[in-house]
Amino acid sequence: MDDLLVECPIHLDAVSINDILVFKCGHGFCQPCLEEHFAHGQSNHISCPTCRKPIRRKEAFPLFLAPAQPSSQTQSSHPKAEAAHARLTRELGEAKAAHADCSGRFLELQHEVDTLRQDGVRHNQTIQHLRDRYEVQQQRLVVETSNSARAREENNRMKEEVTKLQVENHKTSITLEQVLKELQVQLERVKLFQGYVEQYKHKVVSSSC
Repeated sequence: MDDLLVECPIHLDAVSINDILVFKCGHGFCQPCLEEHFAHGQSNHISCPTCRKPIRRKEAFPLFLAPAQPSSQTQSSHPKAEAAHARLTRELGEAKAAHADCSGRFLELQHEVDTLRQDGVRHNQTIQHLRDRYEVQQQRLVVETSNSARAREENNRMKEEVTKLQVENHKTSITLEQVLKELQVQLERVKLFQGYVEQYKHKVVSSSC
């Protein structure tokens, strides 16, 4: 007698009902999938893969069921059952194919997410680098602005000093011109006095002869 086949909710394939272990929540799974589920989970936080209720390995129990003997009614509906079985088998295959496609697409999306995350990290590093360079440029600008302000103050001070020196030079030039004029006048007077002296000497010499 063939075993009754049921689908394991984890790996979505048909297994004998004798290989199914059921929990208090009413959900059952094949023993290999269940062993792997418990092996990869934390001992204190393992939940049912279907309803997520807490489960423990020792609470799993098998089902002891046997296929019903065919009766006249079941024999008469055998073609319908086969058609339904074929339809369900086809739908199961389509569901498995869709599940495989979804799994593949999920992996692709996961890869894209990882790539975008890495790009985001690189972009953040680039932004931080630009911010650091901007801060350095701002500090340089502050220093250059301060130096420029001091240079302007120094230039203004030098301009004031030059202006003062120009004024002093102008005053000195005027004074020098006045002194030169006075010296010229005194020189003319000295020459005139010397002429008088020479004339006087000449008269004295003439009278003595």
